[in-house]
Amino acid sequence: MDPNLRIYKALNKKRRENLELDEKIWKFLLSIDDNDFTLRKGSDKYSVYSNKVNKEKYPNLDWPLSELNDHLKSFTSEIRRANLLQYFESEDNQYQVVNPQILKKHINNYLNCPQEVKIHLCTDPGKQQVHEKEQVKMINEFLANEYFCHKFPSSGNGSKYLDHGEISDIKGRSRCKNIDCVVIQKNFSLDNFKKSEKIFLGTLKYIFEAGGAQDSQWNDVKGFLKESNDYCDSKDDNVYFYAQLDGKWANDRTKKLSNIIKNDKRIFAGNSLEVIEWINKNIQ
Repeated sequence: MDPNLRIYKALNKKRRENLELDEKIWKFLLSIDDNDFTLRKGSDKYSVYSNKVNKEKYPNLDWPLSELNDHLKSFTSEIRRANLLQYFESEDNQYQVVNPQILKKHINNYLNCPQEVKIHLCTDPGKQQVHEKEQVKMINEFLANEYFCHKFPSSGNGSKYLDHGEISDIKGRSRCKNIDCVVIQKNFSLDNFKKSEKIFLGTLKYIFEAGGAQDSQWNDVKGFLKESNDYCDSKDDNVYFYAQLDGKWANDRTKKLSNIIKNDKRIFAGNSLEVIEWINKNIQ
């Protein structure tokens, strides 16, 4: 199993699925009568509402209106950001109201792009937790039988954080984002995970190549490891910590994280295969 290749394929599979769905939404938006788009008082963006766009008038409406409006909002922002000159022959009004005719023209331009271009215009699978789900799946496929990996919610009720030596329900002064997942005995759940004989708390990252977000993600990994150090310094218990790092950019830099890790018996950073081996060794 090559974790990088597996995640890469999962992301591209999701990307193709997203394009197939988005194309259907784009075509549906084109089918809506211009008069059925609404510019509400106080708003500068056209949207659709159930009084005009509903199953009765549009039987092929298969999506919540909120999803359609997300696309309309995105198209409007794109036009204002970069296409005012093309559609309005002037860039003087950055908050130009983009009417349904212009929106449809923009959507048609999307649909008329070659497939190899359209694949870059659809919903980004990198924002849909695809890599996290695949990393958790890999752990569960090769984990010792009595343990299971659970994904924590990324925010809101049930999310967990490391904050200067404590596992917390709120972010507080934490130097990293939320804890992504936990490996515990199968007879426990996220509601009572602290009762497991051994607990492995993890952060999940897939960094394929250099780009605008990799520094932020890498700083989050470092913050997680520093918070893990604080926990281990203050508590000698059954809690372990791991950074599961896949993608060539991350793999090339993982060894340098040993300079941050103080307690290498309870804290580990590596790719998915290395993390699985380390967890299984510590379960025994």
